[in-house]
Amino acid sequence: MVVTVILFPPFSRVIAKEKVNIDFAEDQRVSFWRVLDRFRDEYPITKTLLPSVSDHAKVYGNLFAVRGSKLLLLGDEVFDKDIIKLYGSIAGG
Repeated sequence: MVVTVILFPPFSRVIAKEKVNIDFAEDQRVSFWRVLDRFRDEYPITKTLLPSVSDHAKVYGNLFAVRGSKLLLLGDEVFDKDIIKLYGSIAGG
């Protein structure tokens, strides 16, 4: 199973890529939480941008993810060949 993650700043700048593929076993059920966790493992430099995915408030304070035209929640199941867009949160006021 392969999930494609399209990256926008600051994530794309930190790892110098605009797209990454995250691989999982074919028969594995995978949540978006697991995709983020694997992304952090494969690109450790992102750990400064992505807090532990176990803290939902911090995750959503640092990013938002979209599949199709809908926001993804950490518990949402992802599927083979899904394309997830990962945006950094915009802060200010």
